[in-house]
Amino acid sequence: MTGTQSVFRALSILHAFSAQRPTLTGPEVTEMFGYSPPTAYRLLRALEAEHFLVFDRTTRA
Repeated sequence: MTGTQSVFRALSILHAFSAQRPTLTGPEVTEMFGYSPPTAYRLLRALEAEHFLVFDRTTRA
């Protein structure tokens, strides 16, 4: 499917969360999926902006 790479990347991040892993940091997402840091942070910020994720500024997770 052309043009859907970002959607699949964002969904892969959401699927990484579970009861056993309720938090992830930017560096963890970068390492886990092999995304570049700018890509990982851009996806995380987009998911946060749409209220799919909450960023904890204290723990940075």
